[in-house]
Amino acid sequence: MASSTSGRRVAFGLLLILNVLVAYSNHFRNDFHFDDLTAIRENPAIRDPGTISKAFVDANLFSSAPGQRTYRPVTTASLALDYWIAGSSDTFFFHLSTFFWFSIQLVLMLLLFERLMDRADPHPSNFWTALAAAAAFGLHPVNAETVNYIVQRGDVYNALGCLASLWLFVRYPSQRKFAWYLLPAAAGMLAKPPALVFPLLLLAYVLLFEQEGAAGFRKWTSAVVSVFPATLLAVAIAYLAARMQPPTWTPGAVSALSYRIEQPFVALHYFQSFFLPIGLNVDPAWRYIAPFGLQALAGYIFVLAAVAGAVVAARSRAGKPVAFGVIWFFVTLLPTSLLPLGDITNDHRMFFSFVGLTLAVFWGLRLALFRWTARLTRHRLVLRGSVAALALILIAAGVATRVRNRVWSTENNLWLDATWKNPRNPKAWINYGVALDQQGQYEAALTAWNHAAALDPDNPQLQANLIVVLEQLHRGPETEIHRQKMIAMNSPVPDPYLAFADWLGTVGRFAEGSRLLSLAARLYPGSPQVRAAHLRFYLARDAADRIAAVKALDPGGDLYLSEGDIFAAPQALVSLDKNRDGKLSAEECGADFGDESRLDPQTLRGLRRQFMQSHPLLRALDADRDGEISAQEIRDSPRELKSLLHGGESELGPGDLDPPWVVAAAQRILALLDRNHDRRIDQGEQSQAAAKPFRDLLNEADIGQDGTVTRDELIDEIFYRADLNKDGTVTEEEMERARSAGGLGPVAVLHTTLLTHAPANLKGNGFRGPHSLPTAAH
Repeated sequence: MASSTSGRRVAFGLLLILNVLVAYSNHFRNDFHFDDLTAIRENPAIRDPGTISKAFVDANLFSSAPGQRTYRPVTTASLALDYWIAGSSDTFFFHLSTFFWFSIQLVLMLLLFERLMDRADPHPSNFWTALAAAAAFGLHPVNAETVNYIVQRGDVYNALGCLASLWLFVRYPSQRKFAWYLLPAAAGMLAKPPALVFPLLLLAYVLLFEQEGAAGFRKWTSAVVSVFPATLLAVAIAYLAARMQPPTWTPGAVSALSYRIEQPFVALHYFQSFFLPIGLNVDPAWRYIAPFGLQALAGYIFVLAAVAGAVVAARSRAGKPVAFGVIWFFVTLLPTSLLPLGDITNDHRMFFSFVGLTLAVFWGLRLALFRWTARLTRHRLVLRGSVAALALILIAAGVATRVRNRVWSTENNLWLDATWKNPRNPKAWINYGVALDQQGQYEAALTAWNHAAALDPDNPQLQANLIVVLEQLHRGPETEIHRQKMIAMNSPVPDPYLAFADWLGTVGRFAEGSRLLSLAARLYPGSPQVRAAHLRFYLARDAADRIAAVKALDPGGDLYLSEGDIFAAPQALVSLDKNRDGKLSAEECGADFGDESRLDPQTLRGLRRQFMQSHPLLRALDADRDGEISAQEIRDSPRELKSLLHGGESELGPGDLDPPWVVAAAQRILALLDRNHDRRIDQGEQSQAAAKPFRDLLNEADIGQDGTVTRDELIDEIFYRADLNKDGTVTEEEMERARSAGGLGPVAVLHTTLLTHAPANLKGNGFRGPHSLPTAAH
């Protein structure tokens, strides 16, 4: 009999997962979104398998954006593990990983819910009630945001960890003294902070289900002792997280008090969304409400009524699952209610709390429909009608989830949906415009950003985006209007100025960019962002100008150094020695750091060294990498220049100037995949030979979008991926780190001797186009 019951559970557990899989079958190829970009696609740490362990000691590995770095080591490690398994940033494998743990969570909900229901009122129908509850949670369209939003898998880990620990605590009471049950909860806490409420959930369970009949003081004393190990664990992890938290992260709320005042109404909104999930929006853009307005009062009344209902339900044995579910709902909302975050509400915050609400609702329905459990077998019509109604609800939920998956398929779809749901939200229009701009739809992007400008005319980042797209459309007069607006706004952060200056450097308008960076330096003295922007800008400008030292070496300006040019290199370099001190400074070689008096000596030294590493010829001449070319290095210049030659050639051309380790990797990939030896990898060769490890690399390398990848395109993409610090150059160490992380393809393929070289590129100056606005979705 026990074997039959166990088999039934396994069969229906698999059926549950299969049905949820059908609902989510159209989401596995959905794009990265928001923090996914900085935490996965643009985060070099994810490409390093060492991050799987390093994440526990370095919170900076979580994201490439300093403002988003937070201590979530299990989440970070899971992303690095997925990348290592997939061999690329293919979204399929990340979605598959999230869905796997989501499926495990649903099975645990089934098992735990049935045990809690049996403690309240044992009956064979409890299995079906628990199964219906787990199915409803798995198919609920609200949860589609968490399942689609890869970096927010931390919410899945929170729910899974707490459910697993609670189930182990309930299922194996004799093992509690060993505290094994705490391991899943610990993983959840290290995935995302909301799981730190686990001791409160455990306390609620013990008080409701294991202290029946005990006196007041003794009841509480025994319960507190039972949850002491969990409390100790939570305190330790909370302390660790506080110590590891980078100072660059900020919650983002404008007013902490206003944020907290609104949270009761937010809880009411979440409660309503469980029954009527309409208006789901990636960015609802709620505004703060008056403390004693109708919405605030409705929130206060809801919380009081729900707590009162839980107290009443807890008085009877049959009502305890309802009370526990309500407690779970509110307790799991506490972290995001007390910590003032940038967004007042977010759909993915409902995921963790809906576990408890699902239990409360379905057990409450069971009690309401069947005042005593025997009625389940006596009234077949009621049973069949209930099952039919439930089936229709679950089908509708599954269809709605598939619709939400399609919304989350691309950035374009997601933000278009957000503009439909709330046309008064400027952030939605800005991000929709960014998606259009990245597709080359500049007129459509301009229309979206003009909508946003009408709603938020004082947004400097929006003005920077408008400037860039107007420049792309060659509308000079309009560009100047927005440039003046942006400067007059005195942005509280330097980002808009730096984004525009980056773009000016990219298109070669260095005089304008220099003036804008000088303004940013005056407005934000000492800002590391401004210093980094200066470095990017000057490297781009100097490289574009071919650098004074390169001009001296190449008097013909044909980008080739003949054998005679190489032999005459010392005399050409000496001609640049303006102060006659026998050596060449970075400035004498062509660097221009603007007003150097504004730079501290350490920063200036760093800029000089960076400049001397910004071009292959300068790297060769500055052999000791001290930021200048000494007299001895001038004398040795012919020998150093000849070291760049390869294949018995006598003249030095553009093909000799990329780092040889970058070129070697491109040559190895080309040799492996170019079956017809036409010096390019066509679509047929990609589909036949470019398996999983190469797919992502080749797709992004095809800059011309002509279906073929050339040697130079491969070099350009490898250079960009290996330039981990985005300083415009790739060192041997950076190449080795990128290769070992798997971001360039299979490690064995790229571990090779040096081959030939290819033209230099300037990719990697840090600019990535118009900026979207973050959602602060934590």
